[in-house]
Amino acid sequence: MNLKNLAGWLAGTLVIGAGVRAAPAPVAFPPVFYTAEATGKIQRYDERGKVTWEFPAEMARDVIALLEETPPDSFDVQIEHHVSGALDEDIAEARRLRREADELTVRSREATAQVARRMRDAGLSVREIG
Repeated sequence: MNLKNLAGWLAGTLVIGAGVRAAPAPVAFPPVFYTAEATGKIQRYDERGKVTWEFPAEMARDVIALLEETPPDSFDVQIEHHVSGALDEDIAEARRLRREADELTVRSREATAQVARRMRDAGLSVREIG
C-alpha cells in the first residue's frame, strides 16, 4: 500500500468511525487474581481494576501453593490443553499411539538383546550376530 492509498484509507476509516459511539465502561468489574510467569508475581485486582495486593511468584506452582496453603514442592503440576471435542479426541488418539509405539520400542530392544545373547551362546561371533 503506498502513502496515497494509506491516507485515503485512514480518511475513510475516520469518517466511518466518526458516528460510532463507545459503550459506557462498566462501573465495576469482578475482583480477580492474576498471574503470569513473565510477571513473576500474583496480583489481585479490585472492582475498579486497580492492583490491591501483590505476592512474588516465579511459577504457577507458587500460586497453587499460596491458595492451597501447602509447600510448592509438595505436589506436581500437569497442564492439559483442550481445544474442541473432535480435536481433543484426535490428540488423545495420537498420544495413545505414541505410548504404544514407545512400549513396542522397549519390547523390540529387549527381544533383540535376548536374541543376540542366544546367538552368542550358540557360538556365533559378534561379526556374525551383527
